[in-house]
Amino acid sequence: MKKKSFTLIEVLVFTTIISIFFIAAMSVAVFFLKNIKTQQYKIIATHLVEETIEWLKYEKESDWNIIASKDINNGSGTIYCLNDLSWDQEGVCNQNFGSPSIFKRELIIRNLNNPVTKIELTITVSWNDVGGINKVISKQILSIIE
Repeated sequence: MKKKSFTLIEVLVFTTIISIFFIAAMSVAVFFLKNIKTQQYKIIATHLVEETIEWLKYEKESDWNIIASKDINNGSGTIYCLNDLSWDQEGVCNQNFGSPSIFKRELIIRNLNNPVTKIELTITVSWNDVGGINKVISKQILSIIE
């Protein structure tokens, strides 16, 4: 009586097919995990942009003349690093902040007319990720009377 068994080639073909399946499944899983992390960072960055908008509205309500004087380039725009939500750092951000510490928050403030009754704000929160630099950008117009 002859026993039925698999040949070496059949075993190798089966092993190859299973390996290809698992490699494809792992590639899809890694893609989805990376995408989830990117979306998580985007949500945090959006929150930081909204926090900045609220802070700027408070600054406007406190004293319009102070916020209007922040565009020291007279209408061409001035960049501020607002990592700690203060006017102390003029220029681009050189260090990260947040949790995780990967974010940079910058503001370009530009007076739209003279005398200043409107101010254009461009808020950018950026972070470096595996795929490169990602950004959330918001443009706002503040008016002296709203």
